[in-house]
Amino acid sequence: MLGYNDCAEVFRANGVDEILCISVNDPFSLATWAQAEGADQVRFIPDVKGDFTRQMGMLVNLADKGMGQRSWRYSMLVKDGMIEKMFVEPDGFETMPVVSNAETMLNYINPEAEKPEQTAVVMQMWRAILSA
Repeated sequence: MLGYNDCAEVFRANGVDEILCISVNDPFSLATWAQAEGADQVRFIPDVKGDFTRQMGMLVNLADKGMGQRSWRYSMLVKDGMIEKMFVEPDGFETMPVVSNAETMLNYINPEAEKPEQTAVVMQMWRAILSA
């Protein structure tokens, strides 16, 4: 599945000025996440106390899962300061994104947009078993 970072150039070619990722988290965790994902085309914005997320009606309490307050998973197209479209995940964040993903958003913006080719990287993990 192609991500927002992978499709950034296509989004720009179809009128998107900026791709933002707002998360109920601290800036240090978001910087580490962005670096780990290689997401250099996405601007990560911390919503440390969840104020924005709460006002959007997307704040969820996950204390029972040891995570505290978090955001429901969604994507949103904003034009001229107005929300044009939101894609809200039916299962929040417990599964892989099915409607908040880049492909769904790009199909909404321009179903004819030429998407980048999807590539796969296969990694093998080797475990050494040492016996004494």
